Amino acid sequence: MLVSGSIQLNQARLPVLPSAKVEPSPAACMYWSKASIHGSKLIKPLRAHTSTLVNDAIWIFGGTDLVGCFKDVWKLDLETLSFTKMRCRGYEEEPESLESDDDYHIYANEEVNEVKSRTISGPKSNGRRGKNNPKDHIPPPCRAHSATNVDGRIFIFGGGDGPNYFDDLYYLDTISLVWTKPKIRGTIPSTRRAHATVLYGSQLIIFGGGNGSRALNDVHALDLTDLTKLEWRELGIKGQSPLNRGYHSANLIGSKCIIFGGSDGGECFSDIHILDLENLTWVQVEVEYPMARLAHTSTQVGSYLFVIGGHDGEDYTSEVKLFNLVTLQWEPRTVKGQPPPRIGYHTTTLHDSRLIVIGGFDGRHVFDQVWCLELASSAYLPQVTNFSIPIDDI
Repeated sequence: MLVSGSIQLNQARLPVLPSAKVEPSPAACMYWSKASIHGSKLIKPLRAHTSTLVNDAIWIFGGTDLVGCFKDVWKLDLETLSFTKMRCRGYEEEPESLESDDDYHIYANEEVNEVKSRTISGPKSNGRRGKNNPKDHIPPPCRAHSATNVDGRIFIFGGGDGPNYFDDLYYLDTISLVWTKPKIRGTIPSTRRAHATVLYGSQLIIFGGGNGSRALNDVHALDLTDLTKLEWRELGIKGQSPLNRGYHSANLIGSKCIIFGGSDGGECFSDIHILDLENLTWVQVEVEYPMARLAHTSTQVGSYLFVIGGHDGEDYTSEVKLFNLVTLQWEPRTVKGQPPPRIGYHTTTLHDSRLIVIGGFDGRHVFDQVWCLELASSAYLPQVTNFSIPIDDI
């Protein structure tokens, strides 16, 4: 009887488990989940926007829905998974008496009422406050532009709005929340959108895009070492250039820039090219199983490129494909969970062993959701840095 009573007592102490049958996600596999966003959400669904990682936050700029383009700046805090719409302003020249050479301090309030300061290098003052129009330093609404983080400043180039295509460069200081449109000399790249940009050392490298009449395949560089002495230059690249294209992807690994996919407006491409920025040469990679994509994202995770979504020339997809940067071949991987819809024109950002997908377009609907791809047993991949691309073997 004592034994029986002991068993009944232990059973009574067992927790009551939920009766719903929920399929567990295998820990060994990568898996999708929809993020639970706290606080404010994006005001509108977005496509062809940019997402830029700065410390522990993603900064979102521009994009379009089914109606118009935007110039809003949003910040997604990756610790709290909450959006904040940032109040940014254009650069305003300070009185000469407050300046020291070309540097000055700007103080700005974020929506969280947190006051920060930073020394910023900018154009010389004309000696009077308000001599310039601060609105001239704020980029217009645009989509299919590029955004690059350079030491906490987000550089925006190109893009378009309807029939308009841009060739302007702006940068947003993420501490002062001040936009600046610097003066630039040299041969400015033609107006374009749907191009790709990487940061090579201190140089902003731009490839391809489209100007409304045709697709492009030119390469331009802008040295950002001194923001008061900027000058564009077009690079002469040896070797067979890729066909003209836009909505491709570009990833920089060391001195090698990998260009994948894209479209010239008629054909969806599956080819992969490597731009060797040290030797200024093009090399095409031959893959065993080519895969066409445009308007996809390609994110470096260690020795792999994770290609998510896009359009294959027939339809949109939500597939995740891995390109091995050592073998230079595609590899199959199993992904569990509930994936995003079949989308393109979204963004993907790597942070803390997960890939974060924001927005996108499935041909009919524009989305404002956020999805996370957990790397699970592949979480070690971002730590893999000691490898090289065997370009000499191609």
